[in-house]
Amino acid sequence: LRSLEVGRAGWGFDGKDLGEMSRSDLEGILRIPKPQRIFALVDAFAAGMTVDDIFKISAYDPWFLQQMKDIFDAAGELKLMKSASLEPKDWLRFKSMGFSDVQLGFLFGETETEVRQARKKANVKPVYKTVDTCAAEFEAFTPYLYSSYDSTQAWGEEVAE
Repeated sequence: LRSLEVGRAGWGFDGKDLGEMSRSDLEGILRIPKPQRIFALVDAFAAGMTVDDIFKISAYDPWFLQQMKDIFDAAGELKLMKSASLEPKDWLRFKSMGFSDVQLGFLFGETETEVRQARKKANVKPVYKTVDTCAAEFEAFTPYLYSSYDSTQAWGEEVAE
């Protein structure tokens, strides 16, 4: 969601969530497909709504909602931690779930810079992979790259900072 360029650091947990509102207002936001509806899921889970509750209102796929609930639950774990206490396996877990350094900083009560320094100290860096933009029909001369936090490097030998 960071690539939407809507001023968010990811899916919630960046100090820009909608905040407390009545259940009927929240249901109204979830019911009507609009660009900001995805961000209301954070507030729905925070208000105690279940995956099934949200599915009945929004028609989001239950599998998708469960994945989002898992991220929401992980954020609850992160609020009890500090960046210095994370092991490399923990960093990889949370980064592979999609948490940005900004979000982690918000949840830890730290700055983005402090989080990035702690992550780098744990030697956890992104790897870069390619998307075959030509569907293997012919060679792509301008490949599209994306970063990921998994264990294999697919593009070049150096990991960019």
